[in-house]
Amino acid sequence: MQVKVKDCSRCKKSRVIFKNQKVGEEKFQYCEQCWNILNREKVKEKRKIKREKKRETITEKKLDAIFSKLVREIYPSYCHSSKVPIQVEGSHCAHLISRNNRCVRWDLRNCYPTTPQENMFNQLHVIQLAKRLKEYYGIDIDDWESTAKQEVCKLTLTERKEMYDIFRDGLERTLSLKRSGADKHYFLLLREEIIIKTKKVL
Repeated sequence: MQVKVKDCSRCKKSRVIFKNQKVGEEKFQYCEQCWNILNREKVKEKRKIKREKKRETITEKKLDAIFSKLVREIYPSYCHSSKVPIQVEGSHCAHLISRNNRCVRWDLRNCYPTTPQENMFNQLHVIQLAKRLKEYYGIDIDDWESTAKQEVCKLTLTERKEMYDIFRDGLERTLSLKRSGADKHYFLLLREEIIIKTKKVL
């Protein structure tokens, strides 16, 4: 039987076609040698991406950004100070105890979604956030402040990366719960899981 040869899409030589591939609306055909080369290149690229992810430096700014997004997604969509409805985009992540305290800066029990006006211009908004702390977690503000003062926290580069991964995973799972229309109980369970994980790092 005579074997038909065709032009390989990569080397452009007339050879026996080993593999056909369709990318979008385009069709490609490769000889065995070129197909093996393409596969090796894919493996190298995956390894390169993996190495770059490991080397990625997570700054406090990056950590703040993903944590803020998580806070504004994982809590109910209303201002936790004024209780008016809010959208995730344009809302703020407000801290009960100042973000200068790194022991609670990235703690979900210390941060809640608010309007920009409440967070920036109403100094009394922390009184309302203290009520949310008690409402969600059963913690009195005096106990919370006392615990925060007793601890000194400083994250290493590795710990920042661990925290970032926890928040990224939590955010993805939060968005998945939202898409599925999950009950608020599941968001509470997820918040508690994230809190436990972050405390292990800190």
